[in-house]
Amino acid sequence: MLIRGVITVLLLSGVLYSMGNPPPNYDNRYDEEIEEAVSADIESIQSELREKKEAKLSSISIKTFSFQEKIITKKDGTKVRKNIPVKEVIRDSSVVYINKLINNDSEAQNNIVVKNPIPSGTEYVKGSATCAGGCTISYSSDGGETLSSSDNNRVSYIEFHFSNLYPNKEIRMGFRAIVK
Repeated sequence: MLIRGVITVLLLSGVLYSMGNPPPNYDNRYDEEIEEAVSADIESIQSELREKKEAKLSSISIKTFSFQEKIITKKDGTKVRKNIPVKEVIRDSSVVYINKLINNDSEAQNNIVVKNPIPSGTEYVKGSATCAGGCTISYSSDGGETLSSSDNNRVSYIEFHFSNLYPNKEIRMGFRAIVK
């Protein structure tokens, strides 16, 4: 009985104390800790941005065009290949894909790689990949996982590697594919 009376007194004193005092706000403490952590992260990010602000971002752009290759007979009987912008393609026709890489920057850019998957529904024409401006070409038959300097296998992906791209310079690269 004595224990029950002591517990009752303790419970009543707790109730009376809480009536006169607001309960601790754990949410505020949690919010303050989060705010401190976020502030530290923001300061760190701002510091990194200030350091990188001096680093100049590249202004290289790339545009891709596709043409249907048509053989046209001139009035004198000679045949000429013409590239006509693709609107519709016919099965077993040749399509030419051209990428135009432009360095709009005032400084040369080094070690540029243009990754070019062969479009689905087409088959790469062996030996047709080319580039102006000096580049090396790598081929892949597994979507770019492994690269080779040879296009002997079924090519599904091409990379054009440029060691330098001079200021205000434009370079073109491309390949042919047959629509399947």
